[in-house]
Parts: sequence; structure tokens; C-alpha cells
Amino acid sequence: MDDNENRSYHRPIWDDNGQVYFEIPFHPKEKNHVAVCLKPPDKVIPVIFIPGVMGSNAFPSERKKSRGGLP
Repeated sequence: MDDNENRSYHRPIWDDNGQVYFEIPFHPKEKNHVAVCLKPPDKVIPVIFIPGVMGSNAFPSERKKSRGGLP
């Protein structure tokens, strides 16, 4: 018997209060069924993109002095 036949994946469900729960059906003990509950992240880290900062002319006066001018 394949391992995937005795395994089921369950997505989290949120109630009205924001609490997470899982709806897991019961299986006979003889089947050795494994229920895998997918855990939602605890926190979210925002990523902010600021266009033109990496490799840009953020300080053109300093670049002119050190390179002798911009291309």
C-alpha cells in the first residue's frame, strides 16, 4: 500500500472570531491514516520595493567626483 493512500491534507478554516480550526473526518484505526494539517503563517513580513534605488544615481555629486563623470 502506498504512503499517499493513507494520508490526507487539510487546509485551515477561520471562524468568525479569527480562530483557526480544521475539519478532519474520522478513519478506522486499522488503516493507520495520517491527517496532515497545513499550518498558516504566524506573521507576515511586508516587502517594500522602491524603484530606482539599487544602482541608481542616488548621490550624483559623489559619483562625479570619484569617477570623473557619469557615462
